[in-house]
Amino acid sequence: MWTEDVLRDAPPLLTTEEVAALLRVHPGTVRRIATEGRLHPVSIAGAGASRLLFPRAEIARYLVACAERRAGAK
Repeated sequence: MWTEDVLRDAPPLLTTEEVAALLRVHPGTVRRIATEGRLHPVSIAGAGASRLLFPRAEIARYLVACAERRAGAK
């Protein structure tokens, strides 16, 4: 699948900043998409605030959903 090519070199868990760079959006956009429930991160509790990490498979699922939504809009 094409998402495998896009994510080939990505680590198994991506930070908000890594997802933002991959999608070419601001990190705040990634957080908003996650808050809206369209992207499902794993929350890792640490010293202080929790950290959001996004599984590579979840990014692939999101990309496919976006592509399907765009194809349906045409």
